[in-house]
Amino acid sequence: MRVKSLNVFGNAGAGKKALIGSFIYKCGLELPQLKQLESEGIGRYEEIVPFFEKNERPQSFYSPSGTFIIQSMPPESNLILLYTNDFTVESQTPDVAFWVVDASDLSSWGSSAERLSAALSSGMLNPLEKLIIVVNKM
Repeated sequence: MRVKSLNVFGNAGAGKKALIGSFIYKCGLELPQLKQLESEGIGRYEEIVPFFEKNERPQSFYSPSGTFIIQSMPPESNLILLYTNDFTVESQTPDVAFWVVDASDLSSWGSSAERLSAALSSGMLNPLEKLIIVVNKM
């Protein structure tokens, strides 16, 4: 099965950690990890990312099309480092990118659209397979 890179972008507070945590919880946790999350009182998706970062675990999940290694990075960054159990892979562009928009904050829509447009126009965000826009907090 192929390992794919996935980046999650968007304004601060848009729900990037909640989206990543949801993917990890639903498709990437093994039973020992689930037990550890429960024992540490982690009960919300957005709490999973800091838990994985604190324990230096790769943020990943499985899908029928492959394993996804998640990197949450600002659009200004064009180097993605993917960490797996045995090796490090460098990629200039992600296979898949998510752009998260906070639907509850009307004032952020314009700036989010401008940032997305600038990242696409400059080539700093140019996923190999898909760009998916996620509207969160509806």
